[in-house]
Amino acid sequence: MGNSFSGSIPESIGNLSSLKEFYLSENGMRGTIPVSLGQLSSLVVLDIKNNQWEGIITEAHLSNLTSLKQLSIVLTSSNITLIFNVSSDWIPPFKLTYLNLKSCQVGPRFPNWLRNQNELKYVAVWHAKISGAIPNWFWKLNLVLDVLDFSYNQLTGTVPTTITFSDQAIVFLNYNRFTGPLPVLSSNVSSFHLDNNLFSGPIPEDIGEQMPLLTDVDLSFNSLNGNPALCGSPLPNSCNKEKETSHFPSSQKKDDEDEDFYAKPLFYSSIVLGFVLGFWGVCGTLIVKNSWRVAYFRFVDDMKDRLLLVVSLRLARLRRLAQGEGNQGSLFLISMTYGSMTMTPTDAKVLDM
Repeated sequence: MGNSFSGSIPESIGNLSSLKEFYLSENGMRGTIPVSLGQLSSLVVLDIKNNQWEGIITEAHLSNLTSLKQLSIVLTSSNITLIFNVSSDWIPPFKLTYLNLKSCQVGPRFPNWLRNQNELKYVAVWHAKISGAIPNWFWKLNLVLDVLDFSYNQLTGTVPTTITFSDQAIVFLNYNRFTGPLPVLSSNVSSFHLDNNLFSGPIPEDIGEQMPLLTDVDLSFNSLNGNPALCGSPLPNSCNKEKETSHFPSSQKKDDEDEDFYAKPLFYSSIVLGFVLGFWGVCGTLIVKNSWRVAYFRFVDDMKDRLLLVVSLRLARLRRLAQGEGNQGSLFLISMTYGSMTMTPTDAKVLDM
């Protein structure tokens, strides 16, 4: 997975009779899928998603995969170049728990070979050119689903509310042509995408109580109505700030306005007062008190001279180290006077000039 393999799967893959897991996802593979792949009777996982496959998948490709539990074929391009061509009465020799097919033509009719797949927990058959209604037999398989994804097809009909889901389940039925009232599904569903369909009627007022785990919901671009409080595109009601704030009680609104009225003058007054006290508390003292002013400037000059001396000594030391003449240079005792500071013999430093 996630390498840079290219080319196609060799026909000799069928000789690996003991192969149990085949991961070839996230690569640059392309070409047709060999029929010999169907001879791997021990294969449990077939994951060849996110490559660019082409050609036709027939019953022969899957005929002997009796141990298969997970099947994932996802094309990197939105252009459909891989077609599933199996007869409507074909019964797979396997029972899948995980099915992930994307940008593979499985339609035009709903895949009848799913009729015996009653162990599925993850079903994603999206952008597969499936049209028409989902047969009732699929909803009666008594599945407990983690993921249900039939998005980006042309599916019609209504969505039953009797589907069973596991905890934190995900539902993607968007970009189809489902009709009828908005379905309220299991309380275990956390992600619920029904946008870009033809659902009509109001959003149930108790949807939050019946589906309490919802964290990700998209119901946009349907024909929903009967909820006058809803606003925002594509609805005619705009969600502007004035309408949102108008729901607050008038007394609370007045209290907020009074609070703002008193808060702003106090804020600006504190800024001015702080500036006056801080600036003139220091500068005013120096102007009025002559001895303090002299002491202050003397202190500044003294600090400047000390800084200059430290810098000079550091530079001389660096120069001595650079020249490599540490023990051969001349020694000088420094007795220097900078402004009000005088170097005594005990403060003198040795410099290599």
